[in-house]
Amino acid sequence: MPKQGGVDPDQSWTEQSLRELLPQEEWVSEFLAKLGVKDHSERYWIHTKSQPQGSYDYVINTRDSQGAQKPIEELAQEAEEIFNRA
Repeated sequence: MPKQGGVDPDQSWTEQSLRELLPQEEWVSEFLAKLGVKDHSERYWIHTKSQPQGSYDYVINTRDSQGAQKPIEELAQEAEEIFNRA
């Protein structure tokens, strides 16, 4: 069962709400599978992954150079570029 809390403890997501938020592209299913989103009826909370310094799979900065939140379209494009390289 998904663990409550995480990056935004007041916000949980269903598979459908994540799919609606992300572009309708092929790589989204792989991305959700890597997040561990498998059950259509569950609510999920997003947690950071504990790893030793320098042992990250992928890092995407969600903030622009002025510290503002990047638009979801820009983040989706960056994620797509990473998954297409992998």
